[in-house]
Amino acid sequence: MRRPFTAQHPLALMVAVALCASSPWNAHAGEDGRCDTDAAAEDCEDGDGAGSRSMHRGWLIGGLALLAGGAAAAGGGGGGGGDEGGADGQTGGPTGGTVPGQEGGHFGHLQTLTAAGADAIWSRNVDTHVSGNVRNDGRLQLAAGSLRVLNDGALHNHGTLSVGAQAQLVLENDADMENRGRLELNGQLLLQRDASLENVGSVFARNATITLTGESDIENLGDMQLHQTLVRMDGDTEFDNGERRRNASMTVNGGGFVLSGMAEFDNHGVVSASARW
Repeated sequence: MRRPFTAQHPLALMVAVALCASSPWNAHAGEDGRCDTDAAAEDCEDGDGAGSRSMHRGWLIGGLALLAGGAAAAGGGGGGGGDEGGADGQTGGPTGGTVPGQEGGHFGHLQTLTAAGADAIWSRNVDTHVSGNVRNDGRLQLAAGSLRVLNDGALHNHGTLSVGAQAQLVLENDADMENRGRLELNGQLLLQRDASLENVGSVFARNATITLTGESDIENLGDMQLHQTLVRMDGDTEFDNGERRRNASMTVNGGGFVLSGMAEFDNHGVVSASARW
């Protein structure tokens, strides 16, 4: 049963709520845009999530006001328990679960999987969840387990993301992935329900499996190389090569595409195929 909320310091609470309610920064938090031309791609990327960041700052200021007001009204009360805190200032779950922002944990809005110049290997057979706008700027090797982008989450890869033979990269529901770096696939890539992958950088797959279900789609605007890789498409899925960038290229050596249902493959760019690599 949910316990009723009781404000020990109503004055601090009213100040915090007033700050949150009066903040003008979240006015455009719901706006979203897509790049329809090559020239606007970078501009679209720079502006993506700006409203969300503004809303995040608004709530952050309100939260800080609540904490500061509560501490002042209590005369600077004692510190929290020993369970608080963790890597990068995150806190563990109420049951002592994995700290957010780590392998096997949860990466939330505006967090980063690996920083630029960093090199990390995730080798545990666990699920790591992503929601909100999350970036990868370094080199991340997923050797085992799964990296799952959930619901309306968005993963922006500007570094190198490598999915090993025993690992999975899963995009679920309305999840999106934008690859402007390098995506290496030796394991499984799953797009489920209404997920989407937009490749502006490079994708290199070898002995991998790519599966699209529901109304998922893949759009290639960069370079994609599929070696001994099987692409399975079902439902109302779509694979598009070069619709918005006609010099997009795709190389298929071995493997191939298996389409069923209303699945479609559209080519507007350059495709080269051979039986073996």
